[in-house]
Amino acid sequence: MRYLGASSILSLLITSNPLLANDRVQTLKVCLPVSSPPYSEIIDEIPTGFDVELSRKLAGKLKHKLEIVWFKSEDDDEAFYHYEVNGLLSSGACHVVAGFPLYRPLLDKPFVDKVRLPELYGEGRKPPVKVTTTGLVASIPYHFAPLTVLFSPSVKAIEITHLKDLNKFSIGSEEGTLADASLMMADKGKLVSQIHHFIPGKHILPSLESGSIDAVLIEQHRFDAYKKNHPDSQIKESAYVHPVGFNMGYVASKTQEVLVQKLNRVLSRMIASNAMKPLSDKVGMRYLEPKLPAIQSRLFPRILAN
Repeated sequence: MRYLGASSILSLLITSNPLLANDRVQTLKVCLPVSSPPYSEIIDEIPTGFDVELSRKLAGKLKHKLEIVWFKSEDDDEAFYHYEVNGLLSSGACHVVAGFPLYRPLLDKPFVDKVRLPELYGEGRKPPVKVTTTGLVASIPYHFAPLTVLFSPSVKAIEITHLKDLNKFSIGSEEGTLADASLMMADKGKLVSQIHHFIPGKHILPSLESGSIDAVLIEQHRFDAYKKNHPDSQIKESAYVHPVGFNMGYVASKTQEVLVQKLNRVLSRMIASNAMKPLSDKVGMRYLEPKLPAIQSRLFPRILAN
């Protein structure tokens, strides 16, 4: 699938920004979360992951040096990922942030004047920063991040076309997640009695592996990461892809719109030449092409419950 790039910008912006004028960008600074397999992580001091590989390709195509700025996203009730991203871009930590879900409300300007910065790898916590972004400009999407159904090794997997097909299984679900909302609403709530809730984290897939539950609805990338760390896993993967998921892309402040246009041209060529799947295969990630619409505007209950 193909998408149009970002809108054009006045040439005044190009000449006023030394990073962009006359293709003089020497370094492409990309912010990546430090522990987000299979997208980005550091193993034995070596950066790896799909977003790492893609960022390397983009920098190479643009003839720029890649500098990865690693950050650790906070895992607490007061931390909002899109606020952290706005903070990183407002502080000038990087030019773009990779692997951002293209969901319209997350691209809008935050409702606060200052945001907490995530911890920068090796630098520790920094004070809150003033939000200078007026909303985020997104690249074209480069892959689709879906929810999928997995089965325990102890049960016979079936073909899934709708979540209601799980009506004969005990189902694991992490509280407060998009997957949980989908399962709770599926088939007008008829699956609720079969759902066993877990605290979000690392417990649901081991429980599925052991047979404590029969099936789960979970983010595809989390299973990809699990398989990498558990190569002998016998968990059964279905072909089901839930209709609700997010395209992923790069985001930047609007002052970097020309840079995003350059990224879009390279991304378009890579998608057209099927250059994404070899990158995903290299890191053990299941690749799905972006879907329309490029940017999800809202989540409809009827689609959640599919």
